[in-house]
Amino acid sequence: MTSINSFSRLFLHTAFMTGNAPIDNTIMIRYLNICNRAMASNRERFPFKQIFDAAQRHECGKVIEVNIIGAAQPLSYAMTLDHEGLHVKPHDACEDCQCDKKWDITYDYLQKVMRAPEHYIQNPAMLDWGWVSE
Repeated sequence: MTSINSFSRLFLHTAFMTGNAPIDNTIMIRYLNICNRAMASNRERFPFKQIFDAAQRHECGKVIEVNIIGAAQPLSYAMTLDHEGLHVKPHDACEDCQCDKKWDITYDYLQKVMRAPEHYIQNPAMLDWGWVSE
């Protein structure tokens, strides 16, 4: 599993082209980077400490298939959580897919978060943590 930082360094400036609209294939990587920063910055705050601890207990090591809905072309990733944070790789790199569950998130929402990342880092309740309970 590639960490967000090394993966984003490799692909940060890569975009797929569909018609005239560029599709940002790094949007999930950048979103998880924001989630990781939010977890690190709010690790000891109530209720985030309890939420993050629950995520570590229940989701650590599981592979979650992430599908980005509403993008001009299908975008799918395999996401995991470990003691260092969230990690992602392209879902097509997942040999004989054995994902533990699926989680859908919209492209529009991801773009909204990208426009104000610090706001979401300071207010982690506004991030979509749906993968923890689905």
